Amino acid sequence: MAPGVNSSTAPYQCAYNLLRAHAGAVKAFREMGISGEIAYKNNDFVGTPWRSNSSEDTEAVERHAEFGIGLYANPVYINGDWPEIVKETLPESYLPRFTAEESADLKGSADFFAIDAYASQYIAAPASGIESCATDMSNPAWPACNSVMLYDSNAGWAVGPSPDPASDSWLQATPQMLRGYLQQLHARWPTNKMYISEFGMDEPYESMRTEMYQITEDSTTTNYFMTNLGEALLAIHEDGIPLMGTFSWGMMDNAEWNYGLEPKFGIQNVNYTTLERTYKRAAYALSEFFASHGVTNANSTTV
Repeated sequence: MAPGVNSSTAPYQCAYNLLRAHAGAVKAFREMGISGEIAYKNNDFVGTPWRSNSSEDTEAVERHAEFGIGLYANPVYINGDWPEIVKETLPESYLPRFTAEESADLKGSADFFAIDAYASQYIAAPASGIESCATDMSNPAWPACNSVMLYDSNAGWAVGPSPDPASDSWLQATPQMLRGYLQQLHARWPTNKMYISEFGMDEPYESMRTEMYQITEDSTTTNYFMTNLGEALLAIHEDGIPLMGTFSWGMMDNAEWNYGLEPKFGIQNVNYTTLERTYKRAAYALSEFFASHGVTNANSTTV
């Protein structure tokens, strides 16, 4: 955080400013009669209770959804206002309240729902309990009062294959969760169109490889894309999810947030000395998948 920024209140003031800016941009877009559709993209997931017989974990999933995606999606896709559980927990000094005019501008200010659907994981209640956490600002889990779990509560198995260590705190390959993930999104924040605006995997330890034949054999990433796309097709044809397209992350290796060049999310390797790009197996697999499953018409290509 920049010097002088209050790390406790800043995320919520930022959410307020971001949503007002979104509403203003959409209003201008529509008043100018620009041809096209407009929205913003969401990040995170709803989640699954870590312990199926725990009412606290079920409540923790609700808090994860409302303090995560819901913080941004409820005002736009539901009622022009913050989720109730968020308003009950956060005072106005943390989270400014919308005026009637702001709420009216926000509600319906998106033409589709976009989600960065990297993974979906288990959610557990904090050890102190939700009620104790929600009323205690000094609790490390406050205000969302939930924990993301990367392994199951029975045998301790990982939810899915792990990524590069630089991302192992949040990312796993969880294609088995994707259909339920998309169903949860569509049930909570329904729209006529949905896009997976990002999904991808950083190949474990790829930054340590020096031989190109090892770098291009990105089997974990390739399997991630193929299994998730297979589940995406089932979500469309079996579950009726209005999924219109997917966008992989990323086109090439990039500088990734706090970890610089270590995580390799690209479907092309980049030599940062010569800037030469080399396709990895995932690039060919994606190309073949869309060539064999795409339906093309005069206006678009969809899966």
